[in-house]
Amino acid sequence: MIATLGISSATIIWADALSVDFAGIDYDCVLTSPPYVNVELYPHMSPFKSDAAFYTSFLMPLINKCRSSIRRNGKVCFNISPKMYAALMNHGYRPCDIAIPMLQQKIQGKEKGDCVYCWSS
Repeated sequence: MIATLGISSATIIWADALSVDFAGIDYDCVLTSPPYVNVELYPHMSPFKSDAAFYTSFLMPLINKCRSSIRRNGKVCFNISPKMYAALMNHGYRPCDIAIPMLQQKIQGKEKGDCVYCWSS
């Protein structure tokens, strides 16, 4: 991926993203695919008490944290379903700047497949 994008380096951090100190990292892009509410849980995670708790105590704080220390003109991009994006909006989160349909979804002819939703810094 580094060679394809023509960048000099990339760092992958394998940790609970809410515990990472983003202020100490120099970055201009975040691309991630978070778990889908309680359908998909990572080994270090416990189920959320409710769907609302997933958005208010995990997903919204995570997007905010990623955006808080990113370089100017940086992009924070999350691969999530339209249902998750709609739930973000229902919880008062600001709309993304651009939504990019996943290529595989387009190939399969799905009108409302997953997108990569991006917020600018």
